[in-house]
Amino acid sequence: MRGKKKKETYRDRWLKEHPDIHIHLTKDVYEKLLKLENILGKSKNDIVKDLINGAVIKFEEYGKKIEEEIRNKIYNECYNAILELFFESPDIFIIKLGKSIKSILCCFQYHVCAAINQLFLLIKINIGIK
Repeated sequence: MRGKKKKETYRDRWLKEHPDIHIHLTKDVYEKLLKLENILGKSKNDIVKDLINGAVIKFEEYGKKIEEEIRNKIYNECYNAILELFFESPDIFIIKLGKSIKSILCCFQYHVCAAINQLFLLIKINIGIK
């Protein structure tokens, strides 16, 4: 007498339609895939599927996006630190600013200049200069 045939489950049907694959990557390639995952905000699985399906990843766009995020972060951190120093002790702020203006401008260029201009406007308003 033959035994009963095992009933096919939903999982079995799903696995037939979605075969499992495994790939082995070098550490370097895997790290690049992790970076892509962070940059694109997609899973590794979705990135590989997109590449297989012919999706074009425009790395330059993401590079520009990352640079802009870094610039904004530096600007905000620098601006907040300068603003905090100014409100804690404006006299020390002005002395330190006078001593380090050249190095600040070299390091942070446009963003720091904008932050300093805004702070000078605050100084003028607080002192009453028009």
